[in-house]
Amino acid sequence: MDFSHLLKDQTRIGDEDVLHFRREVFQDMIVSRVEAEGVFALNDKVEDTSKSWNNFFVEVMVDYCVNQAKPQGYMSDNNADWLISQISKDGRLDENSELELIVKIIERSSEVPTQFAAFALDQVAIAVIEGNGALLNNTQLKAGVIGAPEAALLRRVMYGVGAEGRVAISKEEVEVLFELNDRTVEAENHPEWTDVFIKAVTCHLMAAGGYQSADRKEVLRREEWLDDTDVDVAGMLSKTLSSVGQMMSGGLFGGAMRSGSDTMDGCVGKTQ
Repeated sequence: MDFSHLLKDQTRIGDEDVLHFRREVFQDMIVSRVEAEGVFALNDKVEDTSKSWNNFFVEVMVDYCVNQAKPQGYMSDNNADWLISQISKDGRLDENSELELIVKIIERSSEVPTQFAAFALDQVAIAVIEGNGALLNNTQLKAGVIGAPEAALLRRVMYGVGAEGRVAISKEEVEVLFELNDRTVEAENHPEWTDVFIKAVTCHLMAAGGYQSADRKEVLRREEWLDDTDVDVAGMLSKTLSSVGQMMSGGLFGGAMRSGSDTMDGCVGKTQ
């Protein structure tokens, strides 16, 4: 569907245009695939857009992906592949609104495919490593350094994926985090990153080691599981680490494998 005829000025999407699009798309209370593709096409075509358009773009796409596309409430593999193909060029995002879209879909869906969560983390990693790309709120980035906003966004993605029934942080997600850590290991990263990284990997390893827990969202909220005397967290991590060979260095986890909640206060912790 071509919405360009609704534009007052073909080079810019302003607030008045957004009102026309809102009436056009939501008049029947249903966002179709054709309408979603039309909104994407217009977003790609016009670079000069108002804040109201960015908000509208995210609203339309979240509504379609989460509430309209089947299975409703879930992000299927096919829908995830479609969305990634729509918003990524050469494997990366170009706009802040597209990253906000991905994060909100993760937060509002009952479940998303593993590759979709890993894709979201990977986009943050690209922005961090290169010092440019899409990051929320137009955050100023320093190439090769993980600041507090980036660490908080990574936490937000990992927390959101556990909306329903996801026990473990996936291998694909952990691989992105390890790659990011390897690329920034010499940088003066914000302490929040170390906290996020260690807790995320700990959750992954505990699941791999057979620890039976609540779903991921519950684990990320709780702290008291570390005080469970029936669970030898340090021993489990040591055994699991020895089974993954050179996947990670012992030095990084030296503090994490000391038992007690003074060094780990939750898998990923609470969101800000």
